[in-house]
Amino acid sequence: MREEITDLLALKLWWAFTWRALSMAIISGIAVGIVIGLIAGVAGSSPEEMQGPSMIAGGFMGIFVSVKVFKYLMTRGFGQYKLVVVSNDAG
Repeated sequence: MREEITDLLALKLWWAFTWRALSMAIISGIAVGIVIGLIAGVAGSSPEEMQGPSMIAGGFMGIFVSVKVFKYLMTRGFGQYKLVVVSNDAG
């Protein structure tokens, strides 16, 4: 059933994505930070040397988590809603 897109519905979709992506990004970021910190400690690197690689790894984790959350909302949905992709092609 197609539903009219309202600001409230857009807010619900945004919130469903945001809280899942943010919480998973924080958890995965902590995990990656611990792993990188342990590797840096064993290798004898300074925290300043690991700042750049840590930021890059965190960025990639954020993208990865966001894509997985978006896919989750498309396949499993949330509440009474599920995101779907519909082609604009009339043929």
